[in-house]
Amino acid sequence: MKALNRRDKSVVGLDVGSYSVKLVHLLHQEEGYKLLSGLEEECFVPEGDNLEKVVEAIEKVFHRAGLKLRRCEEVVTSVSGSGTTIKQVNFPLLTDEELRSSIKWQASKHLPFGPEEAVLDYQVLSRDEESESMSILLAAVTKTYLAEHLELLRKVGIEPLIIDFSPLALLNTLLATQELVEDRALVVLDMGAKNTILSVYRPGGLFFTREISVSGHKMTSEVQKQLGVTYEEAEEIKKDGKSNQKLLTILKAPLDQLVFEIRRSLTYYENRTGKGGFDKLYLAGGSSRLVKIDTHLQSNLGVPVEEMNPLKGIEIDGSQMELRTAVPQLTLAVGLALRDLED
Repeated sequence: MKALNRRDKSVVGLDVGSYSVKLVHLLHQEEGYKLLSGLEEECFVPEGDNLEKVVEAIEKVFHRAGLKLRRCEEVVTSVSGSGTTIKQVNFPLLTDEELRSSIKWQASKHLPFGPEEAVLDYQVLSRDEESESMSILLAAVTKTYLAEHLELLRKVGIEPLIIDFSPLALLNTLLATQELVEDRALVVLDMGAKNTILSVYRPGGLFFTREISVSGHKMTSEVQKQLGVTYEEAEEIKKDGKSNQKLLTILKAPLDQLVFEIRRSLTYYENRTGKGGFDKLYLAGGSSRLVKIDTHLQSNLGVPVEEMNPLKGIEIDGSQMELRTAVPQLTLAVGLALRDLED
């Protein structure tokens, strides 16, 4: 990987989602970060393949940002979904060299797919001489899934400098925008069009993440079914919840499922760590803009819920002043653009 001096260098975080493409262009300065662009282009197709729309959306969002696709080298993207996995696991105590030579064998029992199909990355979190064990953050993606992602980017001339994992990029935004307290757990719920990523982070403790099938698409389909409207009309009704005061009632089934899955995940985390209580749940992603979803989740989960503002503490260029308000749909792209490229 080529080195990049962090001083006065710009980085593009590109979040290629199933509903839209988000681009965040950040200038890395000695005194902090400056937002040069924060943009979104829709590409969702209710049925069928939307590959052409995605390619078109990427081209449009780069053009709007004033960036040349084939000349933009510092691009960071991410992968997520069934072709990926992230786990914090324990290994026997090994030296760095022993770990490098045995990582595929050590990781095989923790992967949902065969190690021969996996592209692996890992980070040593801690070593315990007394118990002769070590804590590892293990991340893997299938070769097929990674190849598909690269093929899509290369269609528009992008050769990404880094391909990250979406839950880790979301954690990057959390670490950059929130004050963390030792041993107090925070939850990030990134609500996308086709899936929702739930991540729990406790400083000094376990990092846990999983995907939940309840999504923006599922909610739009429920509105469509209940009201007998087209998918496009249902999407507009969902976005403008104030025009339909019964929206949360219409969405009762998917919201009940979402609450159930979140509660199940938090219970698992408590049982796994032996520690209870969550300080706050932060909402991110485009579907988190659903009217009153924050109060709904808070009343059902008993955890304070707040919309994440990924631009907190980031200087905003004058041309981007409309983004001063919280923009949860840019959370992942911000986390990607915050990536320190010297690592």
